[in-house]
Amino acid sequence: MKRMIKMLIAGLLACAIPAMYGAVALHAQQPPRKALLFFEKAYLHTDRDYYTAGEDIWYKVYVTDAQTGLPAKNSNNVYVELLSQQGDIINSAIIRVENGAGHGDCKLDDALPAGRYQLRAYTNWMRNFGNMFVFEKDIHISAGVPAGQPEAVKTNGGKNTVTAAAVSADNRVLFFPEGGAMIAGVNNRVAFKAEDIAGKPVGLSGTVETASGEKLATIQTTCNGMGSFLLQPAPGVAYQVKGRYANGATFTTDIPAALEQGFTLQVNEKDTAFEVQIYTNNATLQALANKRVTIAGKHAGKFYFEDTTVLQGQQTMMLLPKRVFPEGVAAITLYDAQLRPHSERLVYVEKTTAASLALKTDKDIYKPGEPITLSVEACEADGTPATAALSVAVVDGGIVPAGEENIVNYLLLQSELRGGITNLAAYLDKKNNNRAAQRDLLLRTQGWRDFLWRRVKDTAIVIRYLPEPGITLSGHVKQSLGGKSLPNMNITLMAAEARGNKIYFTKTDSLGNWYMDGLPLYGSQPVSITSRNKEGKKGGMLLLDSVMNNKLVATALPAWNSLLSDTAAPVQRFAAESGKRQALIEQQQKDAARMLEGVTVKNTPKKAEFRDGFYTSFGGPDSTFSVTAADDKDYGTLENFILHRMPGATTDAESQGVYFYSNGQKLRPRFKVNKVEDVFERLDYYTLPMSVIEQVTIRHMIGATMNDAWFIYLTLKPEAWSRKQLDLLNTTVTGYYEAREFYVPRAGLDNPAQDKRTTLYWKPDVNINGKITLPYVNSVNTAPVRVIVEGITGNGSPVTALLNYNIK
Repeated sequence: MKRMIKMLIAGLLACAIPAMYGAVALHAQQPPRKALLFFEKAYLHTDRDYYTAGEDIWYKVYVTDAQTGLPAKNSNNVYVELLSQQGDIINSAIIRVENGAGHGDCKLDDALPAGRYQLRAYTNWMRNFGNMFVFEKDIHISAGVPAGQPEAVKTNGGKNTVTAAAVSADNRVLFFPEGGAMIAGVNNRVAFKAEDIAGKPVGLSGTVETASGEKLATIQTTCNGMGSFLLQPAPGVAYQVKGRYANGATFTTDIPAALEQGFTLQVNEKDTAFEVQIYTNNATLQALANKRVTIAGKHAGKFYFEDTTVLQGQQTMMLLPKRVFPEGVAAITLYDAQLRPHSERLVYVEKTTAASLALKTDKDIYKPGEPITLSVEACEADGTPATAALSVAVVDGGIVPAGEENIVNYLLLQSELRGGITNLAAYLDKKNNNRAAQRDLLLRTQGWRDFLWRRVKDTAIVIRYLPEPGITLSGHVKQSLGGKSLPNMNITLMAAEARGNKIYFTKTDSLGNWYMDGLPLYGSQPVSITSRNKEGKKGGMLLLDSVMNNKLVATALPAWNSLLSDTAAPVQRFAAESGKRQALIEQQQKDAARMLEGVTVKNTPKKAEFRDGFYTSFGGPDSTFSVTAADDKDYGTLENFILHRMPGATTDAESQGVYFYSNGQKLRPRFKVNKVEDVFERLDYYTLPMSVIEQVTIRHMIGATMNDAWFIYLTLKPEAWSRKQLDLLNTTVTGYYEAREFYVPRAGLDNPAQDKRTTLYWKPDVNINGKITLPYVNSVNTAPVRVIVEGITGNGSPVTALLNYNIK
């Protein structure tokens, strides 16, 4: 009878707890294995493209359905990472997106070496397609190097290593026959592109000749290293181009040989349609006479047009109406009777009217420190008020070089063509009367056989990564003795500081694995996880997998980049002035004092014995951190603590833990715990909560063979490894990054004389329905000011606007 009463009470409590604390039953025991195919694009709007070490990067992330342009609904997690030139992940964060938008920031370490870095953003789902949909954006970080000197990396060993190697002057010419390949006997239209070894465009002029020296045509670049010529190749004849680059160097290069049979497409843009000319030769016509061919038009992988005709001559013409396509890049493809693709051509559909933003200030000229009101108005293509999610950046245009990339250029053009695009803004600039011809050359070169959606189609897609509705936790339950996996165990997670529901339930599967997703965990979250059998009794040893240790692999950055040269006058001017301002800001806010709170810097050289010999410190400072209760609250685990408190510490994309970069090598630190060297290279130290650590000391040392090494000395509390209940796990989990709020001085209340902001204003969460006004305060810098607003309307149209005013 007593047993029945206990079971009844347990059942009532099980019902009561969910009602009291908002518990959620998560029935999935393991990750789901199926999902409908869809595509996403991400875009980061940053406050600027040029920074100084120690400053903040402010950003908003937009995620859209790649086919409709509407805010994405499937993914709530976006991974935002900062990569070094070598491909090391310097900073990473998980950003929560709602209705396709979220925002965050990144504090740059003041010890970062100067040079080019890259921001990238992606959802877990995007990883199924390699890097095709991953957003990448180059930024420049200055370390205040004086003008005229190369920017260099200063290692902890005291040696300087130049970050940017000299680029070779070697140039090359690439040829792109329209539609895919040249066909013998047909008048082919051939685009070409001349570039240096870094992919930057170069000018040229020359002649098209036969191998015997007969001159057939003259050629010259007309736009960003690109140009076009006509050539009717004879069967079996070789052709080449002889010419001279803009720097005076001469060259001779072969033109790809023509095919004996096949088709070529020539597309001409008209006012309301694309005129598609299908050309072939007599040999092909004899083989395929009276056979049907199909012309299809696609946008973002979806068919919008299809028409079939019978092949009766060497030339056939069709018209594709523009009105059937959405704005952006479209592919026109020729299929034979067996629906095999033979020729493809990219075009750009530009709408005469589109959604727009209008910006206005209450004055054109302001005094230093004067308040300002910015008005923003959003309209649909028909002029009616539009709803939109926007982000606003206001920067000092006197020192910050202007960038070309914006959300419209990226989503409509740049994201469809992999690789760098020089003078990107010109291709969609309505004030550029030559944009259609220039854009057509771009699509005929960089879009030739490398169209994003063609590569998706040609790739065998295997779904390994699923859309994430929230933070995911997983683990395993096994017997404490023998290690046998335990199925059907009830797993309960309690997260007292979670937003919304606090308690979650699931079960282990037949292999003892458990899985929870969609968890609304923000920042460093303490959680308690328990394991019980079906009778409610304690059971098994509960294990937790590492959270997000399987990051997207990063590689060294490609040579091409969209930034100005490090030695360019605007970059040198920015480095000098921004460095002065940042030093002043850091002194005002006493950042250095806060960072060093609880840290003792010791300079005495040290010698220590390890299993592989003696190591000696460089004589420079090592850092000893006396851990406080605030460290446990702010950082949670040892890994987060080291990444945030130790300059130079970098997260490892391939496994748990951190590493340091020294003399061109990645060095994983070794541990000495409570004066005992760890000889097993354990990684679970990184998951220790800071509450069980008394002291952390980090030393950079050198061995007898002059090999660099890093050592982490831990002083742990007695309870660090005590786990009395194997079925209970109390730990700290890192959830979504909690974005800081951009600081703007208050008019009349703060000291304006010291206000040297380079970014005057940043507002990432502007939701507008027609109109909105945004007040802020100007800085004391007398300079031109640049206002950049970007976003997406409720109908899925990307919008951007630029406004300039002056502080005098």
